[in-house]
Amino acid sequence: MPAGKGEKQPYFHCKKLNSMMKNPKPYFLLCAALIVVSFPTWSLSKTATHLDLVKLKNGTVLEGHIVSQTARSLNLENVGGMISILRESIDRVITAEPGESAMFLGAQLLERKKFARAEFFLKIAAEYPAWRTESNASLQKLNTIKEQLEEQRREKEKSDIEKLIRRKGVEAGISELERRHSAEDDYWGSVRGRLHLLMARERLDHYDLKMAEQHLTLAEKYGVTKEQWESVRNEIVAMRRKSLLYGEDKLASRAFQSRKRPDKTAAGGGLLALAGEAKKKGEKVPPLEWLELVDRYAGENDVDPLLIWALIDTESSWRSQVVSPKGAQGLMQLMPLTAKDLEVDNPFDPEENIRGGIRYLRFLLKMFKDTDTALAAYYVGPGRVERYNGIPPAGREYVQKVRTREAALNKRFGLSPQGRTLSKS
Repeated sequence: MPAGKGEKQPYFHCKKLNSMMKNPKPYFLLCAALIVVSFPTWSLSKTATHLDLVKLKNGTVLEGHIVSQTARSLNLENVGGMISILRESIDRVITAEPGESAMFLGAQLLERKKFARAEFFLKIAAEYPAWRTESNASLQKLNTIKEQLEEQRREKEKSDIEKLIRRKGVEAGISELERRHSAEDDYWGSVRGRLHLLMARERLDHYDLKMAEQHLTLAEKYGVTKEQWESVRNEIVAMRRKSLLYGEDKLASRAFQSRKRPDKTAAGGGLLALAGEAKKKGEKVPPLEWLELVDRYAGENDVDPLLIWALIDTESSWRSQVVSPKGAQGLMQLMPLTAKDLEVDNPFDPEENIRGGIRYLRFLLKMFKDTDTALAAYYVGPGRVERYNGIPPAGREYVQKVRTREAALNKRFGLSPQGRTLSKS
């Protein structure tokens, strides 16, 4: 029934609600309690908006995610990479909420399509309940982008194969499709990630932190265990601390002085000198300037120079511009993909090719712990050797050729394995 004239109109046409409004205190307390109880649930889903801030005494402000810090230094990771900062140059450090800077940095890296690093920091953020929802959403977005890119790759491949079929027929299309899907996996297997781990460690030995980080990123991309990745990552962080304490130039100088040098004395006056004498007599020998390169890089990599000589004999007969039917290039017949991984910009440059080829053989020797197996991997690819769990039939003849030529060179110059340096006496 409507209220009579002069009566105050009720707020609600519900006796219970009107009762609440007349005496709101207990209901207010109940609502407040419900809000407090429910707070942890809805507060877990938030958006990261802050990075860690490092303000330097010169006024510069750096943003990123603090990876590690000691009493002497601080390592800050941002989109561009890691920055090491001495404590004495820092005025103030402002940290975001736990996990927030990792979340924000991961989102930035994802936006820039740096997927490997983005995934790393997003997974760090996911360890914190406050950022788990956002980080999982970003990781899902990352996986979606990867799937889209893969779909685009497949569509392009389909278009390419269809064009090839129209030009050359169905068999040509099938052959090309099989080649594309088998070549890289067949050649590398699971070894490619391990190769980049070894190269990252080598760069650390030379105090080249930037290249070490690049190879570590590639190692993650091509597949290594979390423990292997973190081990090298920790070495990089430790090296950055040392560089702050002593200076990169001083550390690099120490590394250079401690690095192993090839023995400059050898039986018979040195193989390079003997090769020079043989050339004077009209005997056929490779260009002496290329033998000097073999000497230098074999010594630096602790590889037998006679083995390299025999390998180049077998691969290219010392023709620096040769290209094989499969696309291998230069003196040591590096495949384009391998050359890129080995930091070889121009595989037709003798020095770059010899340096890269010797490094590659050294990595294979470390991986397989056996010279014949490493030679087979050099020829047929480490992936095939890995799957065969030994030397596959396709590699046996090649290994025999290289070993036969190595033995002939040793007999020709009369050197024992201990005297196999190409250096002049």
